[in-house]
Amino acid sequence: MPAGTILMTARMLPYPLSGVGNVMQIRTRQDYYQIEWPLRSRRYEYGIYVDEVLQHYFPPSMAVITNIGNG
Repeated sequence: MPAGTILMTARMLPYPLSGVGNVMQIRTRQDYYQIEWPLRSRRYEYGIYVDEVLQHYFPPSMAVITNIGNG
């Protein structure tokens, strides 16, 4: 977070929602994997990837305050 910024999140829902157990969770389609690319020069090139999405069921559970400075 940049200096002077606060991020706030809630861990519990203020009221029960049908079928919602968590406020936020990560849904992973494919875990971390590595691909080594074919040689094009005298060095090895590779990439590390992951396929995930953040599921956020209650958007009012987050807040951001910016522009906080020393008085």
